[in-house]
Amino acid sequence: MLISITFSALAITAECAVVAFAVPVKIFLSATPFQVDKIFYLVIIIIFALFTLFNVYKLVHFTYGVINYEEGLKELAKKKISTYEKNSCNMEMRKGEFLNLVNNIEVLVERLVRNHLHAKISTAYDSNLKRAICDGITDAGDISTREKLAENYKRIIDYRNLLLQDSSTVDSDPVTMGEEIKSVMKDLFQKYLKNELLTGVNISNLEIKEANLEKASFSNSSLQKIQFKDKANLVNTDFRDSTLNNVSFENAECENINFSGCKLINVRFNTHMKLDRAIFTNADLSGMGELGPQDKEGERIKFSHANFSRANLTHQDIFNASFEFADFSNARLIDSKIGSSAQKKENTVFAYADMEKVDLLRCIIARCDFQNANLNNASFTYAKISDVNFSESQITDCRFEKSYCTDFSMKGAILENLVFTYAIMTSADMSGAKLDHIYFNDAVCRNTLWVRTQINFSVFERSVLANARIVGNAEQRGRISNCDFLYTDLSNAAIANIEFCECDFQGADFTNARLINVQFINCRNLASAVPENIWLSKVSFIGENKTAFCKNGYHFRYAEDVNW
Repeated sequence: MLISITFSALAITAECAVVAFAVPVKIFLSATPFQVDKIFYLVIIIIFALFTLFNVYKLVHFTYGVINYEEGLKELAKKKISTYEKNSCNMEMRKGEFLNLVNNIEVLVERLVRNHLHAKISTAYDSNLKRAICDGITDAGDISTREKLAENYKRIIDYRNLLLQDSSTVDSDPVTMGEEIKSVMKDLFQKYLKNELLTGVNISNLEIKEANLEKASFSNSSLQKIQFKDKANLVNTDFRDSTLNNVSFENAECENINFSGCKLINVRFNTHMKLDRAIFTNADLSGMGELGPQDKEGERIKFSHANFSRANLTHQDIFNASFEFADFSNARLIDSKIGSSAQKKENTVFAYADMEKVDLLRCIIARCDFQNANLNNASFTYAKISDVNFSESQITDCRFEKSYCTDFSMKGAILENLVFTYAIMTSADMSGAKLDHIYFNDAVCRNTLWVRTQINFSVFERSVLANARIVGNAEQRGRISNCDFLYTDLSNAAIANIEFCECDFQGADFTNARLINVQFINCRNLASAVPENIWLSKVSFIGENKTAFCKNGYHFRYAEDVNW
């Protein structure tokens, strides 16, 4: 090529000389005899013509070489590939799989090298990878092992480049060096990526066994179709603001793992994982589909002390999971199914969880345990709740408007400023609960149980308490004070050992109710109530502004020891 360029330059120079000096030279030679002039000029023309023809030949040859250069590279690549195949292990894999593995490893290695640019430059290391993985290592044996890894990585990259040049093979064709690539990947994930900053990487289609990525950071990264197998160590691993699509964490140890701000799509967790104190703050789990183990009736997945604050869990199917002491404050679970997909009783547990301001709009909640949970400012509007335990929970400013609740328990709960307007509550157990400023307007509370329940400043206007059991202690009556029972349906209710204080019973319906050891103290509008077929025993109407049931026009089924 150098010779071609040289002759081309000479030919072009000669042609320029002909153009520039042809006329002056002819004039100069015309002073000499005619024959000398003609011969000399002819020689010059012949020389320039030869230079031109030679130039054309070299240019044609050069152009032909350029055209066939790619074919030459392919042939050279094939020869070198055969050399690699002879010297490599016999493990084969598909070309497409091999190229994907190499590309993923190359991404991680480049990030690893960048993390160790501060490493001392030494003539002992002939590659950046050697310098990076040997940074700070003094043991001679360990250094030798790491250098071997770097050499294998270089051979793999060279082999990959040759495969890319050889267009005669397709992704489904088998290639060698499968053992080497697997070995390099295993060493990287098991030994050299721990504690590393791997932000912004994009990796996909990997099966990673026994990885040790403790305290590694994959923030702002993209992981697709990744399988962590055989007890991967992901303790304190950081995936903040990353996208995880079709990632499986089989048997992984994920304590304190950080998914803050992540977008999780079809991510799989199982019961053998350790997810204690995992962080899902601001994470988007709406693409998960379901959050639970494969065995819906088996052991629960444990998210103890996990942080789901401000997480997006809309349209999720959550089942057979334990969220004890977890933080769901400001989380969104709109239109989700919680516990309903598994038949085991209390299969999903939120005991002692902080669920302040959680949004459970239109959720289907079944067979769950919210015992001792903090549900302040939570919203259960339009929710369907069945066989759910809210016992001992602290619930303030919570909304159950238009919810459908059946067979659920709020025993011993502390309730304040709750709204049950238009709710349907069937077979609910409110025993031992403390209710302050609760609004049951137009609610249906049939067959509910109110044993030793303290109710103050609450509204039951137009609500249905038919067949309810409102019972206090025999030694000391339970107190219901400053409540409005306007047009409340108390038909067939059993009320015993209760003291109603300063309550309003305008238009209340006591048809077929049984009242035993009940006192009405300063209650209003009892005369307008309907006591048809009522059973009265040890009932007193007392106070300065007392009112009593109207005797006229009603049939009392039984009346004994009544203080009118």
